Amino acid sequence: MKPSPYISVIIPVYNEQDNIKPLLTKILPVTRKLGSYEVIFIDDGSTDFTLDSLKTASGWFPNLRVIKLAVNSGKTAAYNAGFKYSSGKIIITMDGDLQDNPEDIPKLIKKLEEGYDLVKGWKYNGKGIFSKTIASKFFNFLTSLIMGTEFHDMNCPMRAMTRDCMKNLRLHGGLYRFIPLIAKARGFSVTEIKIDNSPRFSGNSKYGFSRLSKGFFDLITVYFLIRFQEFPLHFFGLIGGILFMLGFLIDLFLVLNGLLITGVIGHFAMLLFGVLLMLMGVQFLGTGLIGELVISLNQNEPEKITAEVFWKNRTETEINHYTIQ
Repeated sequence: MKPSPYISVIIPVYNEQDNIKPLLTKILPVTRKLGSYEVIFIDDGSTDFTLDSLKTASGWFPNLRVIKLAVNSGKTAAYNAGFKYSSGKIIITMDGDLQDNPEDIPKLIKKLEEGYDLVKGWKYNGKGIFSKTIASKFFNFLTSLIMGTEFHDMNCPMRAMTRDCMKNLRLHGGLYRFIPLIAKARGFSVTEIKIDNSPRFSGNSKYGFSRLSKGFFDLITVYFLIRFQEFPLHFFGLIGGILFMLGFLIDLFLVLNGLLITGVIGHFAMLLFGVLLMLMGVQFLGTGLIGELVISLNQNEPEKITAEVFWKNRTETEINHYTIQ
């Protein structure tokens, strides 16, 4: 059997046709120095010639794998596909727009080898477009406020992690943004180092204010998952219990006041309000119990992935010829 590579570099791409070759030209000298490696591109349903560029490149790079998603499914689905088909002991994630510098990969690995399970990048010298930079800073501020995290750059896609850490992430929806938080919540050691940030080489950015609303709801989701994933009844039960007891006390007061003092149970509207609060409390309790049942069943949605791997052996001379063309 072929031994597993030491490093798997996972790169989701969407409509990045002009960035493929320049990125590979930068990655190759770095990965060669690090020992055994594989580079995995996930084409997230691109509508331009990204897949054609990847197929061409796969004929020149012996350690390049290309995974094609049937439709545009988002970064989480792309990461999950890359994780599934990777085999490296260390997993590197990065974007395909050349804003992430491949020369930072050794820095991430060196820090990881100090004993951490995940090392994330911090783009402290932002060089992206103004709208993206402002949106990213606001998102980081919001994340820090809600989650109480000490990380400076939550949305940085450049990370290094152990295979064990990767296998325990269980991502869905838009949770790829919060990989460091999810890993830390599962007991893995996480740290952050400064990395370079370059302007986009070609194409259009997919980030901006339009994605803040999705990011906010994903933030609420990850907050709930981290705090109450294993015990949803602790969340819904607390709310349900408070509502039920409040409604019960209101109605108890009205009944006792009518029976012992006034002789008539008045305030009919308030009586109904108490009943309504008790019903809402029961509903919240029921929701928590259903959540507990769902977790116990551990049902997973089937993957919607179409994977195609393209490769062809080339000599060192041929590869060098391709990279300098």
